[in-house]
Amino acid sequence: MSHVHVDHDGGLRHFKGKRILVQRDEINYAGNPHPFTAIPYAKVDWEFADYEWEALDGDTVLSDGLAVLLANGHTPGTQGLLLNLPKAGPVLFTSDCCYLKVNIENDLIPGSVWNTVAAWYSLKKVKFLAGILGAELVPGHDPDYYGVEIPVYPEYLE
Repeated sequence: MSHVHVDHDGGLRHFKGKRILVQRDEINYAGNPHPFTAIPYAKVDWEFADYEWEALDGDTVLSDGLAVLLANGHTPGTQGLLLNLPKAGPVLFTSDCCYLKVNIENDLIPGSVWNTVAAWYSLKKVKFLAGILGAELVPGHDPDYYGVEIPVYPEYLE
């Protein structure tokens, strides 16, 4: 789970009984956000008693070729996903650390942030990791990117 804003957690109800990985700072903040950031946190989309939440504390390797990384700033616990695909190689899904390709290309933090300094460092972090790993950076909200820059599932697995 990249973070618990409504545009990222609306389908969570379909994962009943599954383990949900989220940064500890994100889930703690989501329960009681500051009023200026409260609108995108809708408890109706994520506050389910029968879900198995696993709180992570920063960058975490989940398995060989799969890791989450703290990329906060947009929210206290925004996290990205680093996936090493057998044919395509490493891909770093930035979530809302980078909304659009222009954020990546021009070192621009997203327009909606909880902490501007953290957002700046997270942008630098994902670009640094992509550079040393040779990973493709995938922005979280760029409609011109999906299906154009990269094919969509299941073709992407090829």
